[in-house]
Amino acid sequence: MKSMRSSWRRSPLLLTCLLMSGFFTLLHLADIFSLLTELNLKLQGEHDDVFHNCKHVLTFQKSLKLWLARLKGPKPCHSMFPNVLKHIEENDVTDTQVKYLTELIVTHFVAVNNSFDRYFPKERFDKLNGKRWIQNPFAYKNPESLLELGLTPGEETEMLQLSSDPLLKKRHECMQLSSFWISISSEYSALSKTSFQLLIPFTTTYKCEAGFSVLTKTKTKFRSRLNAAPDMRVALSSC
Repeated sequence: MKSMRSSWRRSPLLLTCLLMSGFFTLLHLADIFSLLTELNLKLQGEHDDVFHNCKHVLTFQKSLKLWLARLKGPKPCHSMFPNVLKHIEENDVTDTQVKYLTELIVTHFVAVNNSFDRYFPKERFDKLNGKRWIQNPFAYKNPESLLELGLTPGEETEMLQLSSDPLLKKRHECMQLSSFWISISSEYSALSKTSFQLLIPFTTTYKCEAGFSVLTKTKTKFRSRLNAAPDMRVALSSC
């Protein structure tokens, strides 16, 4: 500790960098958590589905790579960090401090990017792209285009019938995706069964957390014997 204090006295620049690094860390963490909160809010909602959420996650992953490329360039850009940029513009921040901050952000962003690549690997998005017909079955008007979807003969027959129905196309445009497939499940059972396997599982924990919140508000310690299932069904209904 004594040697560290003496080195600070001999090098005021070192002390300044250490103090500024802590402040810079707080600034760029605040900006990053703001970006993650924005992504989290986009993944919440009653009418979300796997295609909707994957779009936002993939967009964020691409944004991370773009921001890393900007920071690693010859003239690093901090426009994606409003708090950091404001501090740099309004205060007498030296080039050395900016360079140190940029290296700090790059190190952190590489770790965040690696974490996203691990939790959301490219293979998952490639597998989802093979099921794009679930999102819009009316985009495949040419019979030849069905050969690339990997459908069974029964599913191909149903797809030809479904894509040729203009009334169902209107219904698809004004209904939630899962509700649409439920409404035609009796007539197009093979396609609907495949769609349910992808649309029914929860894509995030939002609905579970919302259900638990309703339960804690409905079934309190003063109503511990209450059967909360009917009330929860009404509270969580999207109809």
